[in-house]
Amino acid sequence: MYGPMVLIHASCITGRGGWSIPGVELFVFVPLAALVVAIGALPCLLVRSIRSTALGTLFYSAGMVALFIPALGLASKARHYGFALAARRAEPLVVAIARYAREHGQPPETLSTLIPTYLSHLPSGVPDVKLISGEAARTRFAGNSWVLQALVPSGIINFDQFMYFPNQQYPEFGYGGGVERIADWAYVHE
Repeated sequence: MYGPMVLIHASCITGRGGWSIPGVELFVFVPLAALVVAIGALPCLLVRSIRSTALGTLFYSAGMVALFIPALGLASKARHYGFALAARRAEPLVVAIARYAREHGQPPETLSTLIPTYLSHLPSGVPDVKLISGEAARTRFAGNSWVLQALVPSGIINFDQFMYFPNQQYPEFGYGGGVERIADWAYVHE
């Protein structure tokens, strides 16, 4: 029952999408429904003619509730791994921006500026990153001269982000949530 939830979270491992997963929180209704069914099955244990059916329903429902937390943990680990792979795939982009900034005294205004001199193409298998540079980056992102930022929500009303700071100084909390380090990048859990 939780296989689809894990697969949706793990889809970013392929690098072909799954960066944004709105509506995934609807899977919470599965253990909630199972809990309601389990509670409803308890009084049925007192009726001899349906006791075995009630017992089976109770065990199945309890199993659904008990398996939710491990399934959610597996889904979270799979998503984390997908973003770790994305960080690795984005290394050429980070190197190209740093090289451009060294040679020109400032980062490029757009990522397309890097092509074809610094990169033959933008890396695939990464979220849709936006380059923020200049005063906007220094003011909003702890003095960095440039930042890569991708919006990667994991819910309907969610504003998770995947960010790269060249100075590598990520706070524990900021930008709308808790900050988790993933390789040289950071994932902001809103």
